[in-house]
Amino acid sequence: MSLNSQDMLEAMDGIALLIDPDLVVRHIGWSHWTDFWKKNGGDSDPVGVVGRDITEFFSEGEVRDVYRTLFLDVAKKARHAVKINYRCDSPVLRRSMRLTVTAVQTGARTEYLLYQSMTLEVEQRPAIPLFGAPTGTSGPDIVKVCAVCAKVQWPTGGSAAGTEWIEPQDYYRRGGADVVVLSHGFCGPCQKILLSEDE
Repeated sequence: MSLNSQDMLEAMDGIALLIDPDLVVRHIGWSHWTDFWKKNGGDSDPVGVVGRDITEFFSEGEVRDVYRTLFLDVAKKARHAVKINYRCDSPVLRRSMRLTVTAVQTGARTEYLLYQSMTLEVEQRPAIPLFGAPTGTSGPDIVKVCAVCAKVQWPTGGSAAGTEWIEPQDYYRRGGADVVVLSHGFCGPCQKILLSEDE
């Protein structure tokens, strides 16, 4: 019996994609993607990702730019892999995730990048409405959240100088509002980890 790339993607844990060296999604493990979509409130057919640049699905600005650079570095063999533990919380769930991106070689050429995002742990917790806020890059009530560790930049709405990154619960203890627009970036420690070689 021979296995093709689609069979392999379907057998892998979590969201598994093959993206080309230009970061365009070419193949996806449909069963896990559909399951993830339904479990996270998708009320229609799952969003189509094949034929689209994978970085379209990352927050625009700093986050998208950093991940694009990391993935292209793997495609060019300037970096061995991307391996990132991160948080992807909903208002009532704390989700610990792991993202890996590795090269699939054909001889000396990078044929694809294997993108795999797996859920490591899910924990029910009291609601944090902040994680249900709409996302955007402008407006009077912008709250920046680290795209890796989910800490919140405080005070909100200011420049990076003189701010600190705090737990979401502390955001509310300090008087943070529920009606905001979320923006994503990276706290200092997470940015250092992202930009370090391999790990």
